[in-house]
Amino acid sequence: MIRRISALAPVAALAIATLLAAPATAQRSLGRQTSKISADPSQEYILGKEHGPWMIMVATFHATGDGETDEGKTPEQAAHDLIIELRQKGIPAYVYTSEGKSERIRTTDRQGREEIRKPLRRVTTVCVFAGNYPSLSDEKAQATLKWVKKYTPKAFDEGVVVRTKKDRGPLASAFLATNPLLSAQDIQSQSLDPLAINLNTGMRNSLFENKGKYTLVIASFSGKNVAVKPGDPIPSVDDFLKRTQENETNLDDAGESAHHLAEHLRGEVTIRCAPNEEIRHKSIDAFVWHDEFRSIVTVGQFDSPTDPMIKKYKSTFGAKDIVDGRNGTRQELRFLAVDGYGKGRDQYRMWVFDPNPQLMLVPKKR
Repeated sequence: MIRRISALAPVAALAIATLLAAPATAQRSLGRQTSKISADPSQEYILGKEHGPWMIMVATFHATGDGETDEGKTPEQAAHDLIIELRQKGIPAYVYTSEGKSERIRTTDRQGREEIRKPLRRVTTVCVFAGNYPSLSDEKAQATLKWVKKYTPKAFDEGVVVRTKKDRGPLASAFLATNPLLSAQDIQSQSLDPLAINLNTGMRNSLFENKGKYTLVIASFSGKNVAVKPGDPIPSVDDFLKRTQENETNLDDAGESAHHLAEHLRGEVTIRCAPNEEIRHKSIDAFVWHDEFRSIVTVGQFDSPTDPMIKKYKSTFGAKDIVDGRNGTRQELRFLAVDGYGKGRDQYRMWVFDPNPQLMLVPKKR
């Protein structure tokens, strides 16, 4: 028996995240993709974990009202037709089925006895996801979304009841979302831009070599900076350049500092904190990560955010609260100091650790 179905705006509960659209020219990019996308009507294109991580939530379908009729398409048929049509336009599209929870009716008979009736009708929602985009800001994702919103599918000509506002197309409510089969950790680790991949591939102690799910950020290195005391005027650009000229720090230097720190942590080191506190460590798993704005050093390869070593490392590298009788409590930052540094072995080098080490997900290349 065939049921009339309806195409609704994408259901918010099924989406993991949304994104505001940005302008682009979609039709030209779609045309270039057409020959690469399979669009065989005899094939079923099912959403898998390998897709995405960012996609377009195009439409959802389910049976209307309270029942089955002898008219229209099934949700599965409508979704399949839309998927094939999108693929013919050069957009990889997939079906995702969400089963509604079954419920039973509790009631009483004429004698006041409780009885449980048969399950209520369980509505199956069939969703169409499209596109495979690496990040939120992907230009092709934005362009395709803009095109989809304005597109009127021929698959909706017959057998589909479209509920939408006046003067809006049937897919006007499409939006960007993450693949519902992926966890939040999967999304973060997969949403890497090409620059980050390029900066961190093939280098010694790269965070890409970390085999855990989590790691602890203990030190951060950024570009030029000047400390300004409360009440002091913010320096002009000229003053800023003048004040940093003698001890200039740029992103290349920041990256080099991060690499040197990681190398030392992998040896035998003594972490210090005034007054006269020392913590000795040997062979710490230390890693380096670069992005557009800074370089960081992390320690540990953890499978769980509750790993007991995380607490230990936070205590080792995090700032120590010092009770000061006159000023209350203050923080002393921990640091690593190395003698015999530099080409002439006559330099003294010190790295200061972040006061509050933060746990982060380990990025993974797809």
